[in-house]
Amino acid sequence: RRSPAYLRDKLTNPAGDVPEAFRVVELKTQSGTNVSGVRMSEDTWSIQVKDFGDRIHSFWKQDLAELKVERRTPMPSYRDRLNADEMKDVVAYLVGLRGGQ
Repeated sequence: RRSPAYLRDKLTNPAGDVPEAFRVVELKTQSGTNVSGVRMSEDTWSIQVKDFGDRIHSFWKQDLAELKVERRTPMPSYRDRLNADEMKDVVAYLVGLRGGQ
């Protein structure tokens, strides 16, 4: 669904424009538990977070001492991991996935 230029940008600069739903959340409960992950769901009273071990945690907001939504993503950058030809190949592969949907 995305253009080759968009895909290349996301592979080299994944934190450039992170949608709100995919930002990293860091929270601390009043009892001292720290959890970092991606927000799965949130409403006025609660928040659910999937940590980086794929475990889902649910908290009442009244039990939180701290809640931070950061402008970063868990997706790594491939800027220094792939050379120009490898990047072209990966982007071509991703663009080619369109036909399978």
